[in-house]
Amino acid sequence: MIIEKEIVHEPRGIDRRHMSSRILKASPFINAYVKQGGYGVLTDDFWVCRPANRGFHVFVYTFSGKGKVVMEDGTEIELERGKLFISWATGQGHYEATEKNGLWDMFWLSFWDQSANFSQFEDDYSVLDFSDIDEMKSLVLNIFKEEIYQDSKSNRALELYEQLLLIQMERSIPVSENLRLRKHRKEFLELFQRVSQTLDRKWTIKELCDESGYSRTHFTRLCLNLYGKNPARIIREMRMEQAKVLLLNSGQTIGWVAESVGFQYISDFSIAFKNEFGVSPKEYRKTNREGLKY
Repeated sequence: MIIEKEIVHEPRGIDRRHMSSRILKASPFINAYVKQGGYGVLTDDFWVCRPANRGFHVFVYTFSGKGKVVMEDGTEIELERGKLFISWATGQGHYEATEKNGLWDMFWLSFWDQSANFSQFEDDYSVLDFSDIDEMKSLVLNIFKEEIYQDSKSNRALELYEQLLLIQMERSIPVSENLRLRKHRKEFLELFQRVSQTLDRKWTIKELCDESGYSRTHFTRLCLNLYGKNPARIIREMRMEQAKVLLLNSGQTIGWVAESVGFQYISDFSIAFKNEFGVSPKEYRKTNREGLKY
């Protein structure tokens, strides 16, 4: 099978939205060399053919349902929820379609091959897993919503949604980090989210290692690789930042704040806070609350 030109077949009555010139001309997409894009919940009457060596990359994200891709060399690829298909600019042509008797909830975006955001790292095509499916879908739908809303804030909102979408897309491909390091980052995100919600707990390095399933040496090395800080430093910064919020936004005593961020004694908390910010908790609260009205 040789595909000579791009052909799209879109039956009536499906949810198929193409990005308008207003969306495509917003600065984040212009700067990223976005060519076209769209979102759809597609029936099995939908299909598109894309030729080889077309000068632009195509990213296809599956939110739910199933799609399929058939490459010119006969390779068949099934796309399910959480799968990303990338057809690189210099790769072979392919055919995209919805699986028979099904629906395919998907989003696609194409980039000219001079895009610095998405440089080709394989010769032909890539099939990758991506997470944050619901978050990415929400960003896509909000972009279309702001195009219609059109109040005084819509242009700014549109740019912000596009920036966030591009960040999510960049995180879904192994360019800035290898796949293994990205896997660890996701694991550590879940762990440190739990820590941030329970800062009154006396977290120890051993407990963190037990939670993560890594040895102390491996856990520490991964923290240094991911964050440039050891585990103790990460938690100390989380405690101190939360303490600042509580000092400014609660009427509770400094002792209560200390206990809320995991310190048994006010003296230990005061020393740690001053070492971190150069002022005592009392001085920080007084200085930063002056002039505030409640």
